[in-house]
Amino acid sequence: MNAPHRHIPEDELLLALYSAEQPAGLDSCPDCAARWQRLSARRAALVVDAAAAPCSDERLRAQRQAVWRKIERPAHVRILRALPAAATMCVLLIAVALNGPAPQPEPKQMAAAVSDEQLFNDIAKVVNDSEPRAVEPMRGLFNESTSMEVQ
Repeated sequence: MNAPHRHIPEDELLLALYSAEQPAGLDSCPDCAARWQRLSARRAALVVDAAAAPCSDERLRAQRQAVWRKIERPAHVRILRALPAAATMCVLLIAVALNGPAPQPEPKQMAAAVSDEQLFNDIAKVVNDSEPRAVEPMRGLFNESTSMEVQ
């Protein structure tokens, strides 16, 4: 049995076209030979057209502008294509941040347990005191032991 014929890939034909070598296996496949002939004829026509056309300053300027337009266009397209993805990522990050568990408050530590007797003594002291609590700081201003005069 004959082994199945492998067609020459397009990239191999193009590589052979620009290296000016005929690819191997063209003799065994009429389809590949026809593709090779079309590519060779088109390349020859392009070479002849390019040699025949005069290169004016206007034509070169137009070519240069066309090249710059093609170079600059993909950057805008990439940015425009990336905007929805970036917006989606921002929304997802915000959703994850808001969906996370709320921080738990730290439990407050209670002061040392006060005995009932101490509590009643403190209450009795406040009730039996005839002066308001706001008087204590005022007394401290006139106490001679805590004088802050410059000597």
